[in-house]
Amino acid sequence: MTVQEYTNSCLKFAEASKSWAELDPSQFYTTFDKSWEMSGENQNGGIGIEWAFHQDEGFIKENAPQKFVDYFRQEMELASKLSGPEAQEIAMTCVDLMKEGIYSLAEVK
Repeated sequence: MTVQEYTNSCLKFAEASKSWAELDPSQFYTTFDKSWEMSGENQNGGIGIEWAFHQDEGFIKENAPQKFVDYFRQEMELASKLSGPEAQEIAMTCVDLMKEGIYSLAEVK
């Protein structure tokens, strides 16, 4: 996932949820397949996007890159406190979520 893809997922979520009064606290709102998904247990392992709820496009475009980086920092911080298979699993999840690409907002629509 690139910054652009993450940002676009947040924008799609904000658009789809704009008529909702509130988020269901029993659900996870995460990235999924270049969009987003709501699930009870974050089965897809996506990156959280709930922060974009009821936010406008400008706010999302401005804040998504930092939220994206914050997610990976949090995961790496957790991995640094663990050892063995647990740390390796977190590291590999991060590698799987990140892919080579242009990490720029220039093409975010």
